[in-house]
Amino acid sequence: MREIKFRVFIKWLKIILEVESIDFAKKRVYCKTKPRKQNPCDFYSLDEVVLLQYTGLKDKNGIEIFEKDIIKTSRYNNTLDGEIGIVGFIRGSFCLKCPEFQSNQHINLCEFGIIGNHLEIIGNIYENQELLEKIK
Repeated sequence: MREIKFRVFIKWLKIILEVESIDFAKKRVYCKTKPRKQNPCDFYSLDEVVLLQYTGLKDKNGIEIFEKDIIKTSRYNNTLDGEIGIVGFIRGSFCLKCPEFQSNQHINLCEFGIIGNHLEIIGNIYENQELLEKIK
C-alpha cells in the first residue's frame, strides 16, 4: 500500500513545506518546520496553500516524487532519454507530461517505478521557474 503524504506550496511565502496534518473542518494545514528556519505560522489556511501529493515513488537518488515536481528522464523503452516533464495527476494516476509528447499523451509514472531508476527530480514548478523555460 502506498504511503499517503503531502507537502504544500505556501503562496504568500513562496516556499514548500512538509505537511504534518490537515484539518478539513477548520480548513487548516499544519506544517513541519524546516531545520534552522523559522516558519511565521504553525498552520496555514487551505486557501493560502497548494497541496502537493506524494506519488509513492522515489527518483534514482532516493528522493520522494511529488505532484508538480520537474523530472528528467533517462533511457526508457528506447524513446525517452533526457526529456523534461512535470508530474501531474491525470485521469486517475500520477503521470509525466512532457512538451515533446502529442497534446494529450503522457506516461504513467508507475511504468517507470516498475522497470527501475529512470527518473531524476531536478526541481518543481514553484521554486524553479527557470526550468519551466526548458520545458516550453
